[in-house]
Amino acid sequence: SANASGDYADAHGVYTWGGIDNFTNNGTISASANATGGNADAYGVYANSYIGDFTNTGTISASASATGDDADAYGVYAGDISSFTNSGSITANATGGNADAYGVYAGDISSFTNSGSITANATGGNADAYGVYAGDISSFTNSGSITANATGGNADAYGVYAGDISSFTNS
Repeated sequence: SANASGDYADAHGVYTWGGIDNFTNNGTISASANATGGNADAYGVYANSYIGDFTNTGTISASASATGDDADAYGVYAGDISSFTNSGSITANATGGNADAYGVYAGDISSFTNSGSITANATGGNADAYGVYAGDISSFTNSGSITANATGGNADAYGVYAGDISSFTNS
């Protein structure tokens, strides 16, 4: 686990500036950022460029809290994801003046399969919560739960938010 507290706080459970070819998590990954004077950013998994094959059967969580400022929490963040499979739990919680929470955030996802739980919770003056956020998704299959909760003066919640989805199956 990664924990950061201070005026400004950033926490990353797993961080790579490049990419991850094969990612498998069967355990627990957590990141918690608590800012008392500025912004807070928390990432369970951060791959700036890409994740090739992503498999999660464990628990991934990110929690960001900022006193009056911006709080951003990402369970999984990647430039792109080729193959995403989740049968575990992914959670992102953000609380702040402006709060954004993303269970999964990616530029594009080629293949997405979820039989587990993905949850995003945002609370703030402006609150946005996204269970899954992607530019495009080629193939999307969900038999699990994807939940987004936003609470605040201006609140928006999206279970799945994408530019285009070529094939969508939910059961």
